[in-house]
Amino acid sequence: MEIREHIVDFDTYCQNCKFKDKEDWKDPCSTCLSIPTNTNSRKPLYFEQRELTKKEKAELRKNKKKG
Repeated sequence: MEIREHIVDFDTYCQNCKFKDKEDWKDPCSTCLSIPTNTNSRKPLYFEQRELTKKEKAELRKNKKKG
């Protein structure tokens, strides 16, 4: 298996992270932001999916039905 380093896609993942509302200089965000690459993934090191709101869940269901 080939090992590849990817540039982390902070724009996509940070807005969906459970730590989204933390200040970027506090941990785990500061540590996460200081590591710009990841092996075989574009996901930040400490990314944890946040709980979606009812509105976001409804929008996802709506988009799946269209697609």
